[in-house]
Amino acid sequence: MDDAIIVGETVYTRIEAGEDPFEASWRGTTELGGVVTFGILTTCVAFTPMLGLSGVSGKIWPNIPWVVIPTLLGSLVLTKLVFPAHLATMKKLDRNAKRGPITRGQHWFGDRLEDFVKRVYQPSLYRILRWRYVTITLFLAALLLTGALVGMGFIKSQFMPEVEGDVLSAKLEMAQGVPFAQTQEAIKKLENAAREMNQIYREKVGHDVVKHILA
Repeated sequence: MDDAIIVGETVYTRIEAGEDPFEASWRGTTELGGVVTFGILTTCVAFTPMLGLSGVSGKIWPNIPWVVIPTLLGSLVLTKLVFPAHLATMKKLDRNAKRGPITRGQHWFGDRLEDFVKRVYQPSLYRILRWRYVTITLFLAALLLTGALVGMGFIKSQFMPEVEGDVLSAKLEMAQGVPFAQTQEAIKKLENAAREMNQIYREKVGHDVVKHILA
């Protein structure tokens, strides 16, 4: 999870700077404790409204927060307790130790990534923070432009679009008090229509497209 990555990076940076692993684990975890906790809780709150949906959406979307929220809370416990205990046993990387080909490849990639961070990412982040008001203005302008393009129809969007599927369903509603035999007759008409459709498509594609009929 993101919280474990943030804490792990902080502890790793402290250990590489020469700090004792136990001390680095303790300081890195406590330093970001509040930020990580509120980040997780904010995400949980964002998913909570899905639990109150009704109708068709209420049968689908509530499953997501029932999985996401416990997972996030579990990751918070791991980040606060289990992960720091593992990081406390971490040793500083020995650059002069003998390495195999796989280890050399890992360290080469890691060194290139750190070099990119120091040469490109950090200077760019510094400039963005220095010119933060310009950055915020450009972001808001891009956001407004995107909203305008969507609103004017240049960018097409549709919420819950209908997509092709392999199951066809029909809903039959009869008036209250209709005899059962009449309902059965209406159901037979639907079944016959499905068989006729299957016959039409069989002549076109050479095989049955209707595999089962359940009424």
